[in-house]
Amino acid sequence: MMRLRNRIAPSWAVPSEDVTVKKLYAIAFATLAAVPLAGCYSPEERALGGALLGGATGAAIGAATTGRASGAAVGGALGAASGAIIGATTAPQPYPPARRVYVEPAPTCWFERQALYDRWGSVVGYRRVRVCQ
Repeated sequence: MMRLRNRIAPSWAVPSEDVTVKKLYAIAFATLAAVPLAGCYSPEERALGGALLGGATGAAIGAATTGRASGAAVGGALGAASGAIIGATTAPQPYPPARRVYVEPAPTCWFERQALYDRWGSVVGYRRVRVCQ
């Protein structure tokens, strides 16, 4: 029979006593997933993005300070409320309406033949002249 000496279990098989690191990674991932929502422009979209970001951050801070689920819930609620208010107030102002500009229609032009006269009043030829209204 073979004897196993100093066999070490793989790291994934050993239960970790410190589960808060995994929770912190999950909260950080949720926060980073909410960051693209910060690029919205309307006040409603900004309020939603602020609520998500504030709620995730508030839950992380509440869980870290109290160590209980109730602390995370209260922190998430307060963070979501303040994030929604701040997000809605930071929405950019809409552009002012464009000024009306009057554009004149293009003139209607054509070419006409015009007679050329000599000094005695006789027609000696014709030339093309551009006439516009």
